[in-house]
Amino acid sequence: MTRRHLRIHHEQGFSLIELLVSMTLLTIGIAGTISMLDRANARTVENRGREAGTALAREIVERTRSLPYASITSAGLPGQLQAMQGLGDSDGARAGWQIDRRGVRFTIDVSACSVDDVKDGYGTPDASWCTGGGSGTQDRNPDDYKRVTVELTWDQTDAKGRVREQTLINSPGNAAGPAVTALTLNDYTSDTIGPCPPSCPTSLGFTARTSNPPATVAWLVDGAQRGTASGSGTSWTFTWDVSTVTDGAYMISARAFDAEGRSGAVRTRTITLNRYEPAAPRGFAAGRNGAIVDMEWLSNRERDVLGYRVYRQVSGQTPVQVTGTCADAAGALTRRNNCYDASPPAGEVVYYVRAVDRDTAGALREGAESDRVTVTGSSTPPGPVTDLDLSRDDAGMETLSWTAPEGSPAAAFYRIYRDGVAFANRYDRTGSGTETTWTDTSTDNQEHRYWVTAVSSQLAESTAVEAVATP
Repeated sequence: MTRRHLRIHHEQGFSLIELLVSMTLLTIGIAGTISMLDRANARTVENRGREAGTALAREIVERTRSLPYASITSAGLPGQLQAMQGLGDSDGARAGWQIDRRGVRFTIDVSACSVDDVKDGYGTPDASWCTGGGSGTQDRNPDDYKRVTVELTWDQTDAKGRVREQTLINSPGNAAGPAVTALTLNDYTSDTIGPCPPSCPTSLGFTARTSNPPATVAWLVDGAQRGTASGSGTSWTFTWDVSTVTDGAYMISARAFDAEGRSGAVRTRTITLNRYEPAAPRGFAAGRNGAIVDMEWLSNRERDVLGYRVYRQVSGQTPVQVTGTCADAAGALTRRNNCYDASPPAGEVVYYVRAVDRDTAGALREGAESDRVTVTGSSTPPGPVTDLDLSRDDAGMETLSWTAPEGSPAAAFYRIYRDGVAFANRYDRTGSGTETTWTDTSTDNQEHRYWVTAVSSQLAESTAVEAVATP
């Protein structure tokens, strides 16, 4: 290809070449900053989903400890747990048990089995009991403890993973340790704290009473130990600092131990903080992607956020809520942290998003609006990726690799589609435009089809390229 070289002469001021060099350096700097922020935001979303899943698994474990020992069975556990506050099924129309937390929908599986301790001295144990067999026939006391397993999975565009928690619950007949008989929230008649003002405490005090004097009493939040209570005899107190805790439901537990470290029954109560309206969602971005306007943002930290409402506003007009993928079937809100406007008005349009929770009366309540983003005319997408390859290993994981597109605009990140190229098939994304490999670790040993698109900082998306498996 023949290139023309133009030399521009001037007598004073900056030359055109100097101006172009300055603009290029500025563009590179801005693109690097945006890429770094996108990658950090993606990692934040992933970590937040895992934190929420771990907290929920621990909460379910602690709730299980509050149930009568005899009722802790694989058949009875799901129904008993779902009847508790905050653990109801989020989607009764779908099979399985789902709970929404911090913008992520978790699928929960719980199981329990009885264990016959081989060292209890009561006769030959039944080693198969916890794997489906009957009770020990020669052991005078076969039911020594229950083993409870809680497994959470989530698989959404912005967050996916698996968390597994397992605990042992002593049989009441063998539990020699001190039991917590009562757990009281001091100075409040309700377990719901809010609204603020006037109920704006920075700490909450609790009193735990035990069946007999323990050596120590530990207190826990969502199954994780936070400290040791102070006291003597059968009355112990502790204080939970809530000055930096976001709103939502928390499991507060107390567990007493004797000098040998043995523990009896645990007491747990649900404390709901509902002091403030939701914070403004962070990281809101919007841009024209062909005929639509794509939008995404970071999920709120508050546990009690039910979803989001997206708004658009044309100059001089009242803001209107964006529906379609930005709202559920009832048109109320979206539980995702990304959606698109299928019919955006022409010209300049302003978009923003608000998080939604419930006030103390149970009514839906919107929080502060996010940063507003003005979307103008069409945006130029990056070119498509090239050399897209798909490989599979013996463990069932599938890995994609590709070459970044050349030219401008550069790719800010890459979007992965699985088993289709519709919005519902958006499966994952890379953290930046420099990442050109991606691995699917949740294939369930099934082969899938994949497509990859390059997305600009303005959310304009290239054409989708299908991955070709390595022979």
